[in-house]
Amino acid sequence: MKVHYRRAVPQDAHALQQVYLASAHDPLEDRLLLKRSDLEKALQSEIWYWMVEENQSSMITGFIYAHLDPQQGLAKLQRLFTLPTGDDQQELNLIRAITIELEADPRDLAMVYATTRTLSRNLQERTLKLGYRVLAVFPAALGIDETGVNGLAAYYFKRHQTLERRQVADALHPLLQVFFEITKQALDLKIVPTLERRPELRSFPLPLPSLELIEAPHFVQRKYNNLRERRFLSHTFYPFSDPNALILDPDQKVEVFVRLVKGFSFATVIAEKLEMPYDPVALYGAIAKLLHKAGYSYVEVLNDACDPSGVEAIYRAGFLPTGYIPAFKKHGEYRRDYVIFANTTERLPRVVDLHPDYKRWLIAYQRSESRAVFGKDNSAGSDAVI
Repeated sequence: MKVHYRRAVPQDAHALQQVYLASAHDPLEDRLLLKRSDLEKALQSEIWYWMVEENQSSMITGFIYAHLDPQQGLAKLQRLFTLPTGDDQQELNLIRAITIELEADPRDLAMVYATTRTLSRNLQERTLKLGYRVLAVFPAALGIDETGVNGLAAYYFKRHQTLERRQVADALHPLLQVFFEITKQALDLKIVPTLERRPELRSFPLPLPSLELIEAPHFVQRKYNNLRERRFLSHTFYPFSDPNALILDPDQKVEVFVRLVKGFSFATVIAEKLEMPYDPVALYGAIAKLLHKAGYSYVEVLNDACDPSGVEAIYRAGFLPTGYIPAFKKHGEYRRDYVIFANTTERLPRVVDLHPDYKRWLIAYQRSESRAVFGKDNSAGSDAVI
């Protein structure tokens, strides 16, 4: 059956809703697709990109949409839904179509990526045939298909020379060497030297005050927007996520904005505002403990790969690297590499039939975890996660 692909328009809203409702049960219950007026606005928005598959009868048989951050030059594949047509390449062809269109977009996007928090791991694995590369795993984190292993895959737009515009560190923290090596091999990057030893951290005399978690989405969003506009925030890079909760002390000398996703028991640090110089090891350790106590078993932080002291502090706070994403953040004419860190209370699942690209990352994570716990690599060998 012949099909063609085109960008969606507001008049497609009803047809998209019909495809969505007729598709398999959606565990996320995509609110953007449930309310007609919101969907029509999204179809006209500059920060959403919608592609539809249409058959010879002009019937929409599938669609995919992506979230865009033109300022950072990023695109993230969000959701994909199809009607059964008998074509086992239907989903992959939709991803191919939107990837081609995003690379041709006049806003000079640098890359597009997908996570298994919104697309299944099976579907993400198939994108590797299109040139996507696995750059992170989320060990023991919940995903849309509950496989126990989730991750991130990215496609870099060659016509914009994204990887050639990287602002590379003089030397990486030793902890990042194995993770960078996986990414280097996947994307054919140049070698970056590693520090001979881990950096020393300075002492902070002020004790960290007691912290509490406040879940007030509208209040938190307004406060975050006001502080961001006035440039009072630090650690403010986490694409496509806005905070919905706040960690603070009674005197509000510490304010840490976080995103909570209850369905996945997932939390991430978005930004922070500190009036006094507190020990980052104590701060991030306290953040993780507070969020775990509140029921969020998986806590994530992003950090600049060119910041060895920041990497050391986050590691000492109990976080481990799970991914290395080159050229992730725009920095003037250049782009900076970023590292994904996670602190989880969940046990690493036993996985079978795992794609080698995910397996490499899981083994690296497991060995890093073993060193953190035992002071050495105490894992069971190269097939420890299988």
